[in-house]
Amino acid sequence: MWTFTAYILWKLSRAKGSNKIRFSELVHFMFDILWKRYKMALNDSSKELEREVKYLEELGAVKFNESKEIIINENELKRIAQVVEHSSLKDQLVLYEEYLNRIKQAIEKDYKVMLRNIYTP
Repeated sequence: MWTFTAYILWKLSRAKGSNKIRFSELVHFMFDILWKRYKMALNDSSKELEREVKYLEELGAVKFNESKEIIINENELKRIAQVVEHSSLKDQLVLYEEYLNRIKQAIEKDYKVMLRNIYTP
């Protein structure tokens, strides 16, 4: 589900206000928040997720450095995220729209709270 990974990275970077996301943050969001709290499994393992990030790097949407930091290429990642967000699948598959809604809710209710707790003195 590399397309959803791209969409999530874009949304997380906008919520964080940064073009850098640590891989550990993405893993936490995907497995501890989306999977456990929102019952939404997009990946089986962090290895699979890492392969998707590396694929996004091949597409030029991100850079993935040795310190496991994902650096967002705003133009390319935004383009992919917009395709996901405006896909005609929203009208054809009930689950597609539900996935988008759960991702948005998880970012608003959980990820932003996590960021406030981490970055508030």
